Amino acid sequence: MHRLRRLWELVFPQRASTQAWMFLTLALLVAVSTAGVALYVLFIHGSQVQDAARATYVTQAAQIAGIIDRLTTDASRAQVAAALSDAMQVHIVLARGDTVAWNSRPDEFESAIVSPGSWQVPPDGGYTYENRRTVTGERRVLVAIDRTDSFIGVEQPEGPLHAIARRMQWTLLIGMIMALLMAMVSSWVAADKVTTPLLAISQSAKDITAGKLDTPIRVRTRSAEIQDLAAHLDRMTISYREKINELERLTRVQGEFIGNVSHEVRNPVFAISGYLEALGSSDLSRTKRKHFAASGLMNLQRLGNLFESLIEIARLEYREDWIKPSTFNVTELADEVTDMLRPKAKDKGIRLNVDSMPLYVRADRSRIRRVFVNLIENAVVYSDKGAVQCSLVRRGSKVRIEVSDNGRGISPKHQERIFERFFRVEPDRSRKSGGVGLGLSIVKQILQAHKEPVHVESELGRGTRFWFELPYVEGPASMPDRNTFHSDRVS
Repeated sequence: MHRLRRLWELVFPQRASTQAWMFLTLALLVAVSTAGVALYVLFIHGSQVQDAARATYVTQAAQIAGIIDRLTTDASRAQVAAALSDAMQVHIVLARGDTVAWNSRPDEFESAIVSPGSWQVPPDGGYTYENRRTVTGERRVLVAIDRTDSFIGVEQPEGPLHAIARRMQWTLLIGMIMALLMAMVSSWVAADKVTTPLLAISQSAKDITAGKLDTPIRVRTRSAEIQDLAAHLDRMTISYREKINELERLTRVQGEFIGNVSHEVRNPVFAISGYLEALGSSDLSRTKRKHFAASGLMNLQRLGNLFESLIEIARLEYREDWIKPSTFNVTELADEVTDMLRPKAKDKGIRLNVDSMPLYVRADRSRIRRVFVNLIENAVVYSDKGAVQCSLVRRGSKVRIEVSDNGRGISPKHQERIFERFFRVEPDRSRKSGGVGLGLSIVKQILQAHKEPVHVESELGRGTRFWFELPYVEGPASMPDRNTFHSDRVS
């Protein structure tokens, strides 16, 4: 039992290549089926063919013997035997004991029959049958029949059907052996066609494990399943590479974010601490006290704006349900924001214009209000003169909202970064105005939550234009006709 197990493990090891397993499995299946067919052809079918041929030859010899037995004289028997030999193309020999009484073809018959005594016919009047090859290579069949005091021997060439059946047996055997060899070769080739791309995929997986994510997975195969597998793995690698790059970028941004937050918090905290300490002095004049208190309040407001902006960003990032859309008049919202910011613009001598007809959109009103505030307030802060224009125009199923100014503008190298957190084009001006560098980042975050992008165009010395779009909806039926109503509000 132990030896059989050792032999089984030797033929079918616990671990082997896919090519070896496919070869062994197919070779075993084909070998078993071939061996079964070969055994049937050799033994069962061969025995059946031999039995059928034997019965045919014995019947023919018995018929010849029956005809000869009807004659009484040796001369007549020899004469009839000669006629039958010529007509049926067989050799006939008549013998008494060990003496040949008559032989149809003594020269040719001698090669097949040595002496009548070698026939070994059963003594009970039976027959003997022998199928043998002569010295010339021809196969002949000998049937000897016992007739009490004599023997009748009939030798004839092997029948064509018998020869064909025997050749078919050997042809089948040779064909099965060739089929087995071809099956083994084909299984090896087929296994190679499967394992070669699998090895390539395996090597790619090793490269991915080693961190080599830039190498594409390429396999040369006609198998659709393996092609699909390679394509899926390639897309998975690309996705992983993008996610890893994004995680690395987020890690860098997080580090910069923490550094910026700590810096932005530390400065106003230190300032407030210094102003409070100075206010504790008893020899300060009223003017100084008022100045220090105002400065402390300004830094406190700056700190409050920072935390409010950070909370807003966190809500938008981690609460998908924070956006609550509703239908509202976006023109009315623009008027509301400009009215709120009008005093600040007036102090700088800047005009605020709203150019629009009543338009309704579906969005989160409070968040879009924050977008208006940040964009318009930024335009006021970074403009020294001129006007800030807010335009709302319907474009098909969208309402385009634009906020433009004719201020200093933004250089092309800064335009790609203005939506980054804590990035400031003019840091000193932002800090003096109480800005923390999160306004445009919040704008982008809010609009991304609405699945809408924000765009910017700017030219140094000529101003900046921001725009975005919101889904348009029909307003109440009581609203005036939008084709005739128009307003141009100027502060």
